[in-house]
Amino acid sequence: MIFDASKHRFLRRLEIFGRFILFLLPFLKHDIAILYPDIKPSLYMASVFFNSLFFSCFFVILVFSIFGYSLPSLLYLISFIYIFVFSLAFYIIYPKAKSIDIKKETDRDLGFLLKDLLIQLKSGINLYDALISAGNANYGIASQKIKDVVKKINQGYNERVALQEIITTIKSDFMKTTLWRIVSSLRTGGNIGYLLNEISGTLKNYHEEEMRRYIEITNIALIGFLLLGCVLPSIAIISSIVIFSVLGLDFSSNTLFSIFGFSFVLQVFLIGYIHTSRPSLMR
Repeated sequence: MIFDASKHRFLRRLEIFGRFILFLLPFLKHDIAILYPDIKPSLYMASVFFNSLFFSCFFVILVFSIFGYSLPSLLYLISFIYIFVFSLAFYIIYPKAKSIDIKKETDRDLGFLLKDLLIQLKSGINLYDALISAGNANYGIASQKIKDVVKKINQGYNERVALQEIITTIKSDFMKTTLWRIVSSLRTGGNIGYLLNEISGTLKNYHEEEMRRYIEITNIALIGFLLLGCVLPSIAIISSIVIFSVLGLDFSSNTLFSIFGFSFVLQVFLIGYIHTSRPSLMR
């Protein structure tokens, strides 16, 4: 964003708009709180509102400086509304999309972190030292969350409370389950090593199933890609020629470019779908 909520204090005056957006879309609070723990959700949404307003005004002014009064006023108004709504929608969707990415990245790194913890606990290292080692390891977001647990413990929290405090900031269901079960084991005196081994096996099965689903999606998408790239354009061209001949119309090059253009746009969307469907292990 050009106007960041953490840097521009004047955005506090627009916080009422942020509260109104959150009133309409309350599910955004949790995602914003996880992504930006130091910024109030209402202040973030105020920043979203002002940035969308800025981009729409900038675009309209830029177009007006080029074309002036040669374009109708209604077109400028429609452009302003379109850019504002599009920007607002993008910034609203972003926290949810980003939180999904964080969840997948955490699930990817969690398997390695669990194996690290399991090896250390089986070697006789206590849980606190094992957490320090796993936090300092390069396991991405999973390691960062373990670092946060260690910080809480160093601040005077006991291990159970520190783990419970961090669980609320985690997006990954697998990591939440892992930490909750560690808390339960600490409370009941259970075998944490056996627990981590069980969760690691479940996570491995989940990744295998995720890869299997992705292969199925890719196979179907490749067939769709071939259809959109070869078969459907050919059918559309032949059908258009027949229809235009019956109606006595000319089959112009614009019609041909329109068919290929439409096919190209659908292929781009299909490639984007394949890309976003990648399992966490491939990220």
